[in-house]
Amino acid sequence: MKKIKKLDVLVVYSAAIALSATVLDTHSKKPFLVDSARANYNVSYAYFLNHCKTQGLSAGFTSSSDITGPGTCSSYWTQTPSGWTKVNHSAQSNQIFDKLSPSSTKRAAERTLLLSDNSVTPFNDPTLFQIFYDKLVTYRQFSDYAIPTSDIYSSRPRDIHISITRLRKLLREHPFPDDFSTAIVLKDRFGAGGNHVYKVSTNMPVKINQIMLENPKIKFVIQPFLHFDKGYTYKNRQAATDIRLIIQHNQLLQCYIRIAKGDDFRCNQHQGGELIYLTDLEIPPLVNKIASKLMTKINKPHSLYALDFVISNAGRVYFIEGNSNPGIDWTLTSKLSQNKGQRLIRRIISELTHRVNTNHS
Repeated sequence: MKKIKKLDVLVVYSAAIALSATVLDTHSKKPFLVDSARANYNVSYAYFLNHCKTQGLSAGFTSSSDITGPGTCSSYWTQTPSGWTKVNHSAQSNQIFDKLSPSSTKRAAERTLLLSDNSVTPFNDPTLFQIFYDKLVTYRQFSDYAIPTSDIYSSRPRDIHISITRLRKLLREHPFPDDFSTAIVLKDRFGAGGNHVYKVSTNMPVKINQIMLENPKIKFVIQPFLHFDKGYTYKNRQAATDIRLIIQHNQLLQCYIRIAKGDDFRCNQHQGGELIYLTDLEIPPLVNKIASKLMTKINKPHSLYALDFVISNAGRVYFIEGNSNPGIDWTLTSKLSQNKGQRLIRRIISELTHRVNTNHS
């Protein structure tokens, strides 16, 4: 029996997106399918593994379906001079760069197994992960700055009515109810990327019921729709725009905006949003002010995370959501995007190097 390979760092990605190194078909020569929307991830994670090597760290990339125990996988991908290489051999690491959200019972079980020993350390702070993963928890933690949010127990009309009534009560108690329209936004409580986000303007109980029945595995929350298509203007462009600040060690690492496509209110790149980087001086002062308050409340000075904001048409800043694991990919046609993405990766690996060296000393 072969001895388990000891790695300094193991990147673990959700099997819903990344391929196992055990897949043998000729189309699966990289962790992400080359004809998929995430094909550019192959470039960014190749840079990740190669920079680990530059810093003296041994590193591998695995799919969550290959997890066999705490920090352990049955196979993994690595980088060699010829590119991506499959290693059909078990490996283990105590330092995990986790890109695995418990979006299903299966994914949750994989993540639990991966982190089931105290010797295995996820890169992302576990407490912060739980706060940002659940949009209802995020709202309750930061209700002074966030958009009112109510959960829905089930798709039954009575539960939908109760949830809408609860949301209306929150809105009546809000200091600036005129920032919101009568429409409701229904969104995946544990989702990301702007997926399963719907705006409902009329006949709300019936339409919400229909959407929930069409998506029986999704747990939803509802929010009042915020007027924000004219709240922030970038170089005379008025459109629905959000502002993301990426924080590491309580310092602003980078900031960018995402401008929604056409009349869409979803700003996410996966929904067609355009990403534009801002300089520190271009960040609205009120966004910086509220971000500082959130950082103080979060109180995770050693963590990497992102904070997303929008500005209402009345000029007030709202915290939309947080992300304890912001993406490290970039637009392949943009040199600036590549430089920003690679800089973020280098900062992550610098932290991982410090952790590995501390554990070895």
